[in-house]
Amino acid sequence: MTSTTFSITELEEDTIWLEALAPKVLIPGHSRTTPTLSPSAIGFTRTYIKDFIRTLHKVNNSEALVQEMERIYPNLPVKICLDYSARILKDHYVWPGDWPVSLREMKTTL
Repeated sequence: MTSTTFSITELEEDTIWLEALAPKVLIPGHSRTTPTLSPSAIGFTRTYIKDFIRTLHKVNNSEALVQEMERIYPNLPVKICLDYSARILKDHYVWPGDWPVSLREMKTTL
């Protein structure tokens, strides 16, 4: 991935690469609680991203996107990640955080 372009295809390739490493443990980056450190989370992540992108193209706004993803995944551990992803990608919300300008202005390709 480049510093200015985020590619879902590259992210999917990364999950395939991670699985090929055959890890015994996986430590998630966005989890309030981690009942298991199972590498199966890699496949879950890939499926979640595919569902998110498919749903992103079907709905009209971030609220509908969040609602549908919560229907598909009712027990998400960190809902704020879904909320912000939906707002940024569907409603073109500009993140006001203290992230570097290069990240705040990052172009996305879906």
